[in-house]
Amino acid sequence: MIDIHAHILPGLDDGAQDLIDAVLMAELAVEGGTSVLIATPHGNNERKKARPLSDKDYLEKIKQEFDRLQNELKKRELPLRLIQGMEVLCTEDTVRKLARKELVTLNGTRCILAEFDFDASGIFCRRRIEELIEAGLRPVIAHPERYECVLQKPKWAEEWADMGCLLQVNKSSLRGSFGRGEYEAGWTLIKNGAVTFVASDAHSPYYRTPFLGETREMLSRELSKRKANRLLRENAEELLLSEI
Repeated sequence: MIDIHAHILPGLDDGAQDLIDAVLMAELAVEGGTSVLIATPHGNNERKKARPLSDKDYLEKIKQEFDRLQNELKKRELPLRLIQGMEVLCTEDTVRKLARKELVTLNGTRCILAEFDFDASGIFCRRRIEELIEAGLRPVIAHPERYECVLQKPKWAEEWADMGCLLQVNKSSLRGSFGRGEYEAGWTLIKNGAVTFVASDAHSPYYRTPFLGETREMLSRELSKRKANRLLRENAEELLLSEI
């Protein structure tokens, strides 16, 4: 499987706190059947950074921690391929920061893992999406099932998909870990065919982990093995890993 959303890089945000956490997360990912994982620390989101750094210094720190973890996995002979990415909080200045190369996309493609504040309005989200699309990017909307505007009006997420966005639902939502509303929204979007990816959005080796084995079984049971493979591997291969 390919996990496109995981906060595995240590000491950067509210994900892995240190290298030990990161290695444990990598071990869990491999145990669950993941062979490729896109490391997506928070970007453009000062509230979730572990320390106050400028965007450029933060990018340098991301590169350092990515290389350090990659070397550690090689030393331990863990068969997990790391890919660089970022979960970007969409604000009015996101496109400008992307143009200044202060934020990064998924694997250097035009796909950007985009998130919003959970209480952002549907209109605000649509405007930010339009700006990204006009800049030549393709938004991958992180966990749309968790946004208040989608919980109140599920059609918002379907509208974003119609605009050309790719939707990524969290595995924890499909288990009901975030609440009944998120559970129902996630499954409804999947069964309506609006979702392109299911990912872990892992933050820890102890909770919200990168283990996707149970998720694959659940999707295979509720949908089919073919659809589970599309959501957990094939779509990512086609859209994000075509250059590697």
